[in-house]
Amino acid sequence: MPASFAAARASSRLPLHHRVRAALLTLALLLPALVGAPPVARAASCVVTDGGDSGANTLRGHLASPTCDTITFAAGVTTVSVTTYLTIARAVTIQGPGAGALTIRHTGASAANGNVFSISGGTVTLRGLTVTGGRSTGSWGAGLSIAGIPAPATVTLDGVTVTDNIATNAGGGGIYASNATLTLLDSTVSANQAVGAFNARAYPQLW
Repeated sequence: MPASFAAARASSRLPLHHRVRAALLTLALLLPALVGAPPVARAASCVVTDGGDSGANTLRGHLASPTCDTITFAAGVTTVSVTTYLTIARAVTIQGPGAGALTIRHTGASAANGNVFSISGGTVTLRGLTVTGGRSTGSWGAGLSIAGIPAPATVTLDGVTVTDNIATNAGGGGIYASNATLTLLDSTVSANQAVGAFNARAYPQLW
């Protein structure tokens, strides 16, 4: 008879109180290891409840939090107004309810930081929203400036409208992309402007 089987049979013949004591002893030995184990990281979904430009519950506030992997919007938030660009340098998904239902709008004056989004790295998805109002005098796109620094950025626009953004120095009126992979799914880039020889929709000219 194998030793393990014999031990199991012997254990099953022990009085009940002995078996309970053995189980409690095993739990006592395992408990310190369980308590000391690091918590399992979980992806967090954060909800924008404030359409303003500052504060913990704004889009800017959630982008600044490394625990917000997916950002959604409360039903009452239809416009997010910013006066300087929104910085993204990590993996994140911004999930809007639809391009006709949510607008991310730059309301500040024309400036070098007048673009709506500045994306410098990570795997980023923008979904179901409109990007508008960018007025950039810097060397990048007025709607979205995508420049992978130092590593390439991977950006997907899914159901996004980029419109009424103006670049007056360089870059694309709607989108500027450098050292990046850009994918557009069911998205529209139109009615943007760029001064000089640059493309109004995107720079480099993507289509």
